[in-house]
Amino acid sequence: MNCSDISGLTGDGGPSVTMSLRQAALALGLDDGTIRRAVDSGQLPSVMIGKRARVMTAAVEELRGAYNAKQLAALLGVSAPTVYRATADGQLPAKRLATKILYPRAAVAQLLAGAA
Repeated sequence: MNCSDISGLTGDGGPSVTMSLRQAALALGLDDGTIRRAVDSGQLPSVMIGKRARVMTAAVEELRGAYNAKQLAALLGVSAPTVYRATADGQLPAKRLATKILYPRAAVAQLLAGAA
């Protein structure tokens, strides 16, 4: 990470570019272990500050409020297995975090807008 990437870390109480694993878990409604596995596997961008991993806030914000397969299936009027098959075929925008598959709302909205 270069200096321009951390320009928001001014200590003035403004938004932080990183958050703790616990904060990320709470923001995404996932358990701490899922976030830890996603960080360890490189699925969730993070930086080490001393001995502690910090998750990039932008990555969490992109996934905040994301659909899970069951929610997306209901939205699309199909079954969850159909959503999983379409994901495996690369037809749906998905982000895997450890064993969880999330569908970012913005990406789903863009997909649906393109289909209209």
